[in-house]
Amino acid sequence: MLRKLTAASIALTCAVSASDTVKFKNGDVISGTIIDITDTGAVRFQYPEATETLEINAEGLDSLTFEQEGTSTHNHGERIYLSNGDELPCDLKKMDDKSIAFSTWYAGDFSIPRSKVTKISFENKPESLVYSGPNSLKEWTTAENWVLEQGVLNVNGKGLLAKEFELPNNFIIRFNLEWDGSSPRFRLHLCGRENTTVDRIDRYYLDFTSSGFQFNRVTPRNFDKLGRVSIRSREIKNSTVNVELKVDRQNQQTVLYLDGVEHGTFDDNAASAPLGSFVILESNQRDGDTLKIKNLQILEWGGNAITRQKNEEIPNKKADTLFDREGFRFSGESPKIEKINDQLTIFFDYQFAKKPMQVPSSRASILYLKEQEPSEEKLKSSYTATLAGGGKISLGQTSLNKDVATTRHPILGECNIKRTAFSTLNSAASQNK
Repeated sequence: MLRKLTAASIALTCAVSASDTVKFKNGDVISGTIIDITDTGAVRFQYPEATETLEINAEGLDSLTFEQEGTSTHNHGERIYLSNGDELPCDLKKMDDKSIAFSTWYAGDFSIPRSKVTKISFENKPESLVYSGPNSLKEWTTAENWVLEQGVLNVNGKGLLAKEFELPNNFIIRFNLEWDGSSPRFRLHLCGRENTTVDRIDRYYLDFTSSGFQFNRVTPRNFDKLGRVSIRSREIKNSTVNVELKVDRQNQQTVLYLDGVEHGTFDDNAASAPLGSFVILESNQRDGDTLKIKNLQILEWGGNAITRQKNEEIPNKKADTLFDREGFRFSGESPKIEKINDQLTIFFDYQFAKKPMQVPSSRASILYLKEQEPSEEKLKSSYTATLAGGGKISLGQTSLNKDVATTRHPILGECNIKRTAFSTLNSAASQNK
């Protein structure tokens, strides 16, 4: 049996520990299980306290958030940026003067016109998993006020959680962070030599408050603010965000991603990076306000540095522009990308070189493709999806079952996307209001 549900009929406050969440345009939020999205766009939803399935009209939806059973271990080597603003993690297969071919774990293989791609970033893959959890509080050397419930770390008010890992020189740390109350107060301390947050312990730390994220470096003599991302906590949907830091101690750079989107690169100008291996989760919440952390992963970061271009000028739009991993910039033409001896290689005609360069993708950072004439093709989006492994994709009219979403994309065409790839579906109408 189905019961029709509109935003106006919702007056529910859900305190159960359920999986998926639905947020309405009027601010109401319910938790339970998203069963599917029908061909008409209605969402069928199982609410734990209801005896029948709810059918929610699409007009009232703001966003859908999917519970992740575990953080994705599918790590692609590249990311393609499309002309409509989408960002697709992928494994690039080849590029020529007309098309770009790539594969994805979540939607299969594609070949699209080169004119539909604005840039390609060469991210390199994490080589091995260092840690995946949380599994037990006993594995942490310090656990002040934190509790573990059904695989989720919870703290009410202030609390400290510390553990020494076998941190590689370059590593990735990612997790889902959720909070209640209007003003989150959370710090993530990295690379210290002790399980304490006292002043002058050599380390990095990320500070998250209601006004945004700030990345800091502490040394025995100095405290340096390395960079800030001014995203207010009230701007983050459902008070939950996937946080990812790519830490390159070799080149003393750290990159921050929020919900799979890059938000800042922080340069550390100290004499050397901190060499410790402690990870510390610190809550400074008010009494009665909680923090939750789940799907915590640490991975070794393979390849070279995570450098970004040192010159932040907009590339020449009338030519292709390649930045290598040292930040050096080359303008010219990239006629093709292909594999040579199993190594993805970028061919690049540089105006001051006697012959075309061949740059291994492991030495490349970003390739900007010259600007093309704007396309007249338009396709109305129903949702913008944030992908669990990073990136985002626009979805046209979409249906969803327990395994896959069937949709039409303005550039990819008809495609099937695995349900497990979705972190959040944001209503296009809500984003454009």
